[in-house]
Amino acid sequence: MRTILTFILAMVAVGCLAQEQSLPTRRILPEDIEQDSIQTVRLSTNSFGVRFTYTEPGAKKMLAFQREHAGHEIIMQVGSFERRTTIAPLGTRPAGWTEEGWLKRRTDKFFGVSEDDAKRIVEGLKKK
Repeated sequence: MRTILTFILAMVAVGCLAQEQSLPTRRILPEDIEQDSIQTVRLSTNSFGVRFTYTEPGAKKMLAFQREHAGHEIIMQVGSFERRTTIAPLGTRPAGWTEEGWLKRRTDKFFGVSEDDAKRIVEGLKKK
């Protein structure tokens, strides 16, 4: 009986550990972006960046998501492109950085991506 209980508890523990925890996902949609702000930049031979500016409502959604998930691992999703990242804790912002100041510029970027990923990001940001 004791062996059976030990076996059952072990199976339950393995089942609990085997379940993948779902990460919060921040989806950046075309309506969140000022369409004329999207730029692709070559950083090196095989490394690219994509810069863009949020609309005011899109920027407010981004800040709310960052506040809620500060210090946690998340998934950033733009169209078919996904990247796991960690949002920095709120206390680690650069000196002088404020939400009000950021809302005046509302810029963001993905950097260090392949050319194919940069194309997927741009495709996901553009309105069809």
